[in-house]
Amino acid sequence: MTSERHDRDPVFRTAKQVVDFLLEEIRLAYMNRDFPRYRKRLSLPHRLGTFDGDVDLKTEEDIRRLFDDMRAYLDERGVIDLARHTVSAQFITSDLIEATFVSRHVTRDYRLSEEVIGHGTLRHENGIWRIPECRYATQEAAFNRTLRRLVRT
Repeated sequence: MTSERHDRDPVFRTAKQVVDFLLEEIRLAYMNRDFPRYRKRLSLPHRLGTFDGDVDLKTEEDIRRLFDDMRAYLDERGVIDLARHTVSAQFITSDLIEATFVSRHVTRDYRLSEEVIGHGTLRHENGIWRIPECRYATQEAAFNRTLRRLVRT
């Protein structure tokens, strides 16, 4: 049995360390098809933004659909890994971070996709860093189609 105390994240000294940690957690969740790990990192509600607009994910089922749709997108593209890095990270308060990051998809033939630029808000909630809001900017059509399906539902 895991107590809430053991479920807390490590203590980080910089905002960049927090963002790097969350990027890696999300990467591992996608690559290992680990929905519980993924779910732990997204707040409810969760706002997702694209060039096409925003959507508020309000339920566990919404988060599950996001994960499954993104996993299907990664499978269709032959993605075997995600190359991600923090561009900027700043504490707004001790429990709130604004961050920008870049993500690229690594395919089976070791090609890199175009950059997907993300901007997110990270919040420290009960000892866990979570993402209540994230916006993505890319010209990659298949990625935008995947996110657009969520925006329109």
